[in-house]
Amino acid sequence: TTFAAFVFHCPEEATCDGNGAIKATSFKFLDKLGPKNYRSIVSLTVLNAGIEKLPPQLKYLKNLEYLDLSHNTIQISSIPLLTKLKVLKLSNNTLKNINLANLPKNIEDLDISNNLLTDVPKDWSTLRLLKTLHLNKNIFECDCDNNNVFTFKKILEYGTNIPEPVTCHLPKYFADKTLNSINCTLSDIILNDLEGSGDEDDIF
Repeated sequence: TTFAAFVFHCPEEATCDGNGAIKATSFKFLDKLGPKNYRSIVSLTVLNAGIEKLPPQLKYLKNLEYLDLSHNTIQISSIPLLTKLKVLKLSNNTLKNINLANLPKNIEDLDISNNLLTDVPKDWSTLRLLKTLHLNKNIFECDCDNNNVFTFKKILEYGTNIPEPVTCHLPKYFADKTLNSINCTLSDIILNDLEGSGDEDDIF
């Protein structure tokens, strides 16, 4: 989408392509840009900026379709209601948990890889338009006492694409195995019990 109104002077902290795409080293450019130009931004990339929190101005980027905040130190509980946002990249941050129900509902591509997540998001179905989900390189617990294996397979059954292999971090018996390879059968649980976890009642 090209916005003819996108004619403002590009701030020093950012690079602009003239079609509504901005790459910046921080969010400071939003103060210099001014609210009247917020709606012209359709793509925003802010990488390696040490960002921990999202600025309040983000909610005014009503036409934002693409947001890449990878390689920061973000720990978020929600994203403003950006109704046109389709792509959200949060890889290589410090996310320990994330509530997908608090994300914009029109997201089609979500990248939460390379974080500190121990649980596969159980509220994935709240993003009804989600087509692609990047989950790899987290620290998922795959013992048969939790629902990570079950949730992961439900996401695949729904038709959501998970392009990269997603491996287990714990317990030791399942370490480095893919979530998709674990069935939580009786034999899995018995062997898992030998490692100090698991329960025969938790067969999916």
